[in-house]
Amino acid sequence: MHAIIYGTGKWAQLISIKLKSFGFNSILIGNNNLVASYTRSDVPHIAEKYQKVPVFIASATKDHFSDLTQAAIFNPTGIYVEKGFRSIEEKLQAKTWANTGKNKKTPVYILSQYRYTKILDVLEPFRSDIISVRHNWVLDKAEVSEWIPHIISIDNYIRGTSNEYYNSDIGTHRIDDKSSFTITKGMRNLNTTIETFNEIINLYFGITNQVLIVSKQENMSAQAGYQNEDCLNNQLKDIFTNNEKLRLERL
Repeated sequence: MHAIIYGTGKWAQLISIKLKSFGFNSILIGNNNLVASYTRSDVPHIAEKYQKVPVFIASATKDHFSDLTQAAIFNPTGIYVEKGFRSIEEKLQAKTWANTGKNKKTPVYILSQYRYTKILDVLEPFRSDIISVRHNWVLDKAEVSEWIPHIISIDNYIRGTSNEYYNSDIGTHRIDDKSSFTITKGMRNLNTTIETFNEIINLYFGITNQVLIVSKQENMSAQAGYQNEDCLNNQLKDIFTNNEKLRLERL
């Protein structure tokens, strides 16, 4: 079996490695001749050879929309876009494209492996009681634009919302009346605090993903931790075995 991957960077190569365990031989498309199987200009000439395959778009964000529209030539079983798009306007353009004419036959999803940590599994019963969500993430400045889409995706998953946010400046940002995030520069430290009517819930993302739930009324707490979770692998497994109930956002 084959899978098409647009991109040749670290995420494209990591997806390629993980896909091997699912029996896929990855075809990378991009400009890095040391890694790519083909360039984008080769695609019209090789598309017939790779029909009805999954397509993953893990190229530079600025190329996501053009890669999405070109990928239709493969008649994909599904298209999966890493992190999303560079602006709300471009995402709306992509959504219109994905829901027009014959494109509607191909499901298009936004990848976010961070939705697949088990610490998020415990949050659904608290969703209707959420008062506020505060994401406090410390990142190297070069990483900020890469991580913001994942913060928004996690926030949407926690609350069952569909917010968009594209400002990747250091500082504090309000997503809506309940959710906000603060980005500071430093050694990576990712945590989220959720306040409900009865609990304070702290999430810690790292080598060990942890959740700590503390009751406001009683002297009680509960916690769970999951070490070395392979969230990317969990996401891919969901795509190939549970594609009717994916956690991922569909365009």
